Amino acid sequence: MTFSQFWGSFGYLMALMIGVYLVAQKMPRRDHFALRMALCAAVIFAYKFGFDVGLRSLELDEVAGLVVRTMDSFVLYMLSIAAVGVCFSCDIWAMLFCATAGYCMQHMSQRTYLLLTKYVYRWDNVILDCVALVVITAVFYVVLYRTLIRGADYRGTMLNSRVQVGVSFIAILITIFLNSFAMRAAAGMANVIGYIIFFSIITAVLVFYVEFGWLAAKKAELEKDMVSRMAEANREQYEIEKDITELINIKCHDLKHQFSMLDGQLSERQIAELSESINIYDSIFKTGNKALDIALTRKSLLCEKKGIKLTCVMDGEKLSFLTEEDIFSLFCNILDNAIEAVDGLTVESKRLICLSTMTQGGKIIVHEENYFDHDQQLRDGLPVTTKGDKRYHGFGLKSIKRICERYRGNCTLKLEDGIFEMELVFPMNQ
Repeated sequence: MTFSQFWGSFGYLMALMIGVYLVAQKMPRRDHFALRMALCAAVIFAYKFGFDVGLRSLELDEVAGLVVRTMDSFVLYMLSIAAVGVCFSCDIWAMLFCATAGYCMQHMSQRTYLLLTKYVYRWDNVILDCVALVVITAVFYVVLYRTLIRGADYRGTMLNSRVQVGVSFIAILITIFLNSFAMRAAAGMANVIGYIIFFSIITAVLVFYVEFGWLAAKKAELEKDMVSRMAEANREQYEIEKDITELINIKCHDLKHQFSMLDGQLSERQIAELSESINIYDSIFKTGNKALDIALTRKSLLCEKKGIKLTCVMDGEKLSFLTEEDIFSLFCNILDNAIEAVDGLTVESKRLICLSTMTQGGKIIVHEENYFDHDQQLRDGLPVTTKGDKRYHGFGLKSIKRICERYRGNCTLKLEDGIFEMELVFPMNQ
């Protein structure tokens, strides 16, 4: 086996396996992952080596040889699918997704290399030729990883469209078989071969972007559904909280009346203490907006339990253009996120949440700020979660932004010097 033959097989397999790994690495790994990876690589390389040796020992005519080499590409593709299943905990559809995307990455980078060396410049030095292939492949992989793969989420329900993955799988099979036979039919026609290579690149790009474009659409659909369900749950919770608050207020009023009849039986101090205990629920906040009072009271009790100080300077009447359900949902989500951030801090003076409203230039501004962990960062306008499962992170903030947009407002976030700030701006003439 010559160096060129060895490099042709080795370079192809390495590019394929690295591409598949870059896509599959977000999946949960199986036990003994490194050993599984090594065994899969050994099996694939052993198969390819055995196939190449066996093919050279056979005397096949041109058509038969073409069919056998095409089947070799198909077998390697199937082996890459199996390798994903062996190394990662996922179903057959995720295996097909990862292997198909990895194959597309390898195919588009290698075919681009062929176009460049055929029509732009070809090195006579074999080493420089190999370096050129490695550089082109690396550029493709880095760009695709940074632009699409890194930000995509294809775990769990994100890969439940069998039709979508199945179509991509069939497209790859067509690319493998038709590309091989078309290249054979165009032998001796340089321009036609160039067109075939170009369109095979386009096919791989389209399949790759169809897979990841569908993921983005699926993710947006799931997020919209999740935010809608959260809004519905908040509406139901608000009705429950409102009924409970009204009931408690009635009972508190009755008890106060009964205390007034105990004059002489209890000391003034005892009556005052009892009255203060009764008033704890219904008199913490009086902002001029019932829904806002309920939300702030509910979260202030949680803050008190967790040892978090909550300060509010709120004019609830200015927010009367929002529905009661939206006010309740909006401020519960704002304070839930703040409480989660502050609850992890150990410095007592930083366990503080500040919430306020102000009017400026025909707009009402809601401002919230709290301390946060210095390691936290913003990505796509949202704080990056430190939780293990990121699939269900950020829906509270998405709900906040959605409510703002509904009332022609906007939401801005800022992380600076250990302080997180959120500002909601609404036009007042609503």
